[in-house]
Amino acid sequence: MSRVLALMSLVGGVMLSLGASQAQEKKPAGKEEPNKPVTVTAGDVTYVVTKSSIVADGKKWTLVLEATSKSGDKKILIESARAVTPDGKTVDVKSPMGRKSVALPEDTKILIELKMGDLPKNVSVLARIELFGDRVVGIPGFEVERKGFGAGKKAEVRPLVLKDVPVERPEK
Repeated sequence: MSRVLALMSLVGGVMLSLGASQAQEKKPAGKEEPNKPVTVTAGDVTYVVTKSSIVADGKKWTLVLEATSKSGDKKILIESARAVTPDGKTVDVKSPMGRKSVALPEDTKILIELKMGDLPKNVSVLARIELFGDRVVGIPGFEVERKGFGAGKKAEVRPLVLKDVPVERPEK
């Protein structure tokens, strides 16, 4: 069981929480048990959705990720996001973290609170959430792939993809 240290701060819309690490077991795709958190591991960083909820006003959606780096200190900056509903509608989000990157110290759980904006009232689960890093810091495990350094060559951005994310709503 992990123990969360008392250090918490709010930086540019990002909630940070340092804690002791705990190994995450990754289940094969399609084998998730009900009420199990959505987990993605890329390279040596594990991302877990700890909360996906609508606040009391009924529209503003908040997503909280827990990120743990298994080897070396990293930085993360999620620049934009896109959520896809089961019926194919998309919700685009700009700057869910603000403009400040967050440090991911080795073997330390960091909670990242993302302000995702408005979500339609009928959505209770999202088929897919794509989180895009900026071109400098990016998202560890989903770094920008450079196709070339010549004129006209652009970097290909790989998103962190979370599938079948439930959305909690306030009681009426």
